[in-house]
Amino acid sequence: MGTPAILSGSNDEAALSRLYLALCSENGLAHPQNRSQEQFVRAWELTGFLASDGFEWVFEQNYSADQLAAMLADVGFHEGAAFIRRAYSMVPEGLLAPGQQAPLFEHLRANFEPLKTLLYEYFRVADNHLLAALGDFVRQNRPDFEAVLA
Repeated sequence: MGTPAILSGSNDEAALSRLYLALCSENGLAHPQNRSQEQFVRAWELTGFLASDGFEWVFEQNYSADQLAAMLADVGFHEGAAFIRRAYSMVPEGLLAPGQQAPLFEHLRANFEPLKTLLYEYFRVADNHLLAALGDFVRQNRPDFEAVLA
């Protein structure tokens, strides 16, 4: 199924992956041309990092829970945004302050099993909602993607 099929209602993962790759420059870094493309790229990359590194990854970033959740909510994956907030709710706020990396990661290691359980719940929800949300987002913002999908 070709990438333009997204505009016809397809939520095919391979087509969405090709769209992401089309938004990348020759060096492999994303190079979105407008806000909608930027939102798609951020959500795609975030979900990829979650799939490979789990929720522990989010705590290594310089984004807040609200910023990360917005990356998913902005493309219509509100269910995923809720999981970001749930992961952050498992960490005492004081451990999120600058200079608290060592205690934060000790807390994450001590809570590995609950975070893993949350990640598996996220995977079940993402399997049912993520690709549909991304496909719908592209179709709702069609003018911002048409040149890339042509």
